[in-house]
Amino acid sequence: MKDNPLRRLGTLGQSIWLDYIRRDLIVSGELRRLIVDDGLRGMTSNPSIFEKAIAGRHDYDEDIRVMGLEGKSVNAIYEALSQRLLWASTSTKNPEYSDVKYIESLIGRDTVNTAPIETLDDYRDHGEPKDRIEHETVNARRMLDRLPELDISIDKVTQQLENEGVEKFSKSFDKLMETLEKAVQK
Repeated sequence: MKDNPLRRLGTLGQSIWLDYIRRDLIVSGELRRLIVDDGLRGMTSNPSIFEKAIAGRHDYDEDIRVMGLEGKSVNAIYEALSQRLLWASTSTKNPEYSDVKYIESLIGRDTVNTAPIETLDDYRDHGEPKDRIEHETVNARRMLDRLPELDISIDKVTQQLENEGVEKFSKSFDKLMETLEKAVQK
């Protein structure tokens, strides 16, 4: 079997997590394959992913129906079904960047990295496990120190990213709750 770069991440002290969840992943045996073959160490989700699992599949229909018949509120159903959120997701959005950029550049001891299935597939295919975080700190510090020369405020950029992230998650959460409400009505 070809050497699997995803498995080698563990030797560098990094846990790779799947940023994706749905029940048939477990039932089909695909999750077991990801654990055994790829060294997957955990899973996470967010409101967008969870909403798609509920809206686009039937895995949760029976549970939602039963809880709805029991008179549980949408909030109570959400609490019963939801996973804890991890505030990280690593897939490359910019096509000019490497499709494994946010795995490779974040490899470091005692870290957890989340990724969607497509990124795991890409990394399995052509990832190059190597501890990078510790070796890039000097370069990163140099870049941060140059930001004021470019009239870039790290505080303003950070606040903007936080605001945009909260807004996106809030919209995803609202859509998830709407989807649950519709599912209860079925």
